[in-house]
Amino acid sequence: MPRYPIHSETSPHPGTARKHGGPDKQYTRWQLLRDACLRLLAVLLFAGLVQVIATWLAR
Repeated sequence: MPRYPIHSETSPHPGTARKHGGPDKQYTRWQLLRDACLRLLAVLLFAGLVQVIATWLAR
């Protein structure tokens, strides 16, 4: 459960970087894309683990 506060801390960073303007915008886009991909992977891995545990318990 300690992962959730980390995500809430990282979310305001792209917003602050946008205020500066310039090359920072591209970096924030990549950061947002990477963050979204990492979250998707984490969710998929967690779902997979839950499924594996469920099947293990069923057997």
